[in-house]
Amino acid sequence: MTDAELASLAPVFAKGEKRQDGQPIQWTECDYQIFYWLKLFRQQLGSPLLVIRETHLHRTGAAKPWDATAVDFTVPAKPLARVVMELTRFPHLSWGLYTGGSAHVDRRSYDDDAGELPARWLGIRPEQRRLFEEFGLGHLISQAAAEAGKTWLYLSWSGDRGFEALALAIRIADGRVDA
Repeated sequence: MTDAELASLAPVFAKGEKRQDGQPIQWTECDYQIFYWLKLFRQQLGSPLLVIRETHLHRTGAAKPWDATAVDFTVPAKPLARVVMELTRFPHLSWGLYTGGSAHVDRRSYDDDAGELPARWLGIRPEQRRLFEEFGLGHLISQAAAEAGKTWLYLSWSGDRGFEALALAIRIADGRVDA
């Protein structure tokens, strides 16, 4: 992102802003387009968001810096349900939600060449698998992620029971269900 592009995002984003871990955001490495949408999101939400990880590579492992179009963030002052409702205003963005209360947005679909729609997913902690299975939602968990021993297990929320999985993830993130 150029200095002029960053200036156009003011006052929502500005030089000197820090990530959640206290480190300065590296604006020159950030994707202007995704931060433009996050500016609108932040204004609509009416609450600051904390960047966890600024622009980073898409899951395809693209090697070019300009392919880094994803941002992870949290909105500490708002429940995850409110974050979800505001994200639905941006149907052109791919996004995922995590039971830890964070979100991931990306301006590319999962498969640009195939013309796929933007992706939606849920990330849960491995110890929360039991709860999703108790609610009959265990079949939505991606086995590949679980077998790889990743920090997060991923669920698709497509299909007949996707909304139930989303609702459960929100209740966990907002502390309304013990996981």
